[in-house]
Amino acid sequence: MATNPIPVSKLVLTTERTPTETIVHCTGKITSDTAQLLKTTVKPLFSERRVDHYSAFFIDPITNTDVLIVSTDVDHFPQPKTSPSTHSRDLLTGENVTVRQADAGSYYLLDVSFVIPDVCDLKFDTIEIYGMQIIGKQRSHDLAYPSVHGSWQPKEKVEFSVRVLKEYADPSLGWNLTFCVGSTAGCYPSPNLLTLITQNGK
Repeated sequence: MATNPIPVSKLVLTTERTPTETIVHCTGKITSDTAQLLKTTVKPLFSERRVDHYSAFFIDPITNTDVLIVSTDVDHFPQPKTSPSTHSRDLLTGENVTVRQADAGSYYLLDVSFVIPDVCDLKFDTIEIYGMQIIGKQRSHDLAYPSVHGSWQPKEKVEFSVRVLKEYADPSLGWNLTFCVGSTAGCYPSPNLLTLITQNGK
């Protein structure tokens, strides 16, 4: 006896806006046929406000209970509580950040040295290291490298190392590698380290 196929429900999207969030309610199934509708509905919302948190809830239509919850937070460089002076910003430039490169198989080992900015009202205990590719105005391939922790004083020289895949190390292809030194209260960003590299032995 032949069984009747279960019809695939279409995707219905409704958008709910509040002063603090925008919620897109999805009813139906997300398939190759309906994915484009979801994309065209959700993508314009990202330009309306800075997105710090994404959540997705999948509900069983029979029991009306959550069967899968996906949630993630997006980190942004914290801004200093007080604006850095021109002198302080200039401390992290290509003139006073040194990067030496050594071959390590499929990686490059980058040895970085710099001087902590001369700012007395900011704690310096964390170095966050970020990689990304920027082509034109398009940013992609965001990478987070292991953080470096310590307790540093203004004007103190600091050194750290980071291993970068060779395929992510060519600045002519839009690859960027930067660090931000400070604390949760604020940090000072570096220039693109990939443009400051000197080869060991030269």
